[in-house]
Amino acid sequence: MFTNEQFEKARKSYGYSLVGLSRAGHVPFKTCREMETFHRDHLTSKYQADVVQGYLSTLYWGHYSGTDGVLRAGRALAKAEAARRSIEERTSIEIAAAIVRTSGLLINDGKIGQAALLLTHLPGVGFSFSSKICTFLDPETCGIADSIIAGKYSQFNFVTNVQGYLNISLENASRYEAYCEHLCLQAHTLNRSGSTWNDLDDERRDWRAVDIERAYFSIPGDAYFLD
Repeated sequence: MFTNEQFEKARKSYGYSLVGLSRAGHVPFKTCREMETFHRDHLTSKYQADVVQGYLSTLYWGHYSGTDGVLRAGRALAKAEAARRSIEERTSIEIAAAIVRTSGLLINDGKIGQAALLLTHLPGVGFSFSSKICTFLDPETCGIADSIIAGKYSQFNFVTNVQGYLNISLENASRYEAYCEHLCLQAHTLNRSGSTWNDLDDERRDWRAVDIERAYFSIPGDAYFLD
């Protein structure tokens, strides 16, 4: 059982790279809020090209740093460019943007699992990356589910393959939705108790689903969380 102080410490220790990708190239950010705003503004833009750029930037961000902490900008850019070429050659900007926009509407309707499944139709997007896009679309209600979360927290019952990656399945869609509900409930519990967390600009912020996920991600070893 974690105390408020332990949650705050774990959230503060979250150190994944704060980066994005614009059409001009690599974009660094100083705070989590800056990074999230960049991605959400793109993913929810009225312009199709911006929506697709937001999705490509999510791929770039997710591949930028491995679990070993080594920065791999070249690999991240290659993943984003491969997805861009696939859209241009096999899909279309219109279809890719429509997938992202429809997923946003599904999240707004509380159909988070359906949104995650729909996003896996984008090039380069497995279940983990679909949850990343969901999270940038709505950090208040969504968090990332990846191999680290699935391996550390068996309580969420995510189904993984032999490499530890989450399967694309209706089962995981349902469990992802329940996982996000848990994150929201935990955020509500901490906010109600008066707890806040510190962004890198030292501004205190309220808890959201994404902040609970980032705290869970940062906690070392076996993990237990508040009911």
